[in-house]
Amino acid sequence: MTEFPLPPADLDDPEERDESDFLAPPTGGTYVGTTAIAGKAPGELAKEGAAIAYLTEEGLLFQCAGEPVWIPTEALLDAEPAVNAQVGVPFVVRWRWAGERYETGFLPEEDEASVAFVHAIKELAAPEGTNTGEGSAR
Repeated sequence: MTEFPLPPADLDDPEERDESDFLAPPTGGTYVGTTAIAGKAPGELAKEGAAIAYLTEEGLLFQCAGEPVWIPTEALLDAEPAVNAQVGVPFVVRWRWAGERYETGFLPEEDEASVAFVHAIKELAAPEGTNTGEGSAR
């Protein structure tokens, strides 16, 4: 089973960080889930539920009720809004870790947050084919 990345120790309590540390304003919402592109279920990641999304130069953190989901900058590939008028404006993050590609979905409470996160992630993401998806694992 894949060992997923761990958030850095200084992100243990992101609420203690200065607001200027974030590339998009932290936002509450629903962590929808993570799916492996190859179809393997990443069983070690958080279940759907309430979460807060944080984006820093180091990567993207979904602080979920149980276990956090951490996507380091070097693993980020892309992001885009996934418009669904019935539920708001979720966004999808594409990333690579340990040779596998994943998609993670998040539905912010505020629709504008999707635009801010997608824009900031696109600015931060490694150009296709250049990320290594390596780092500290769980």
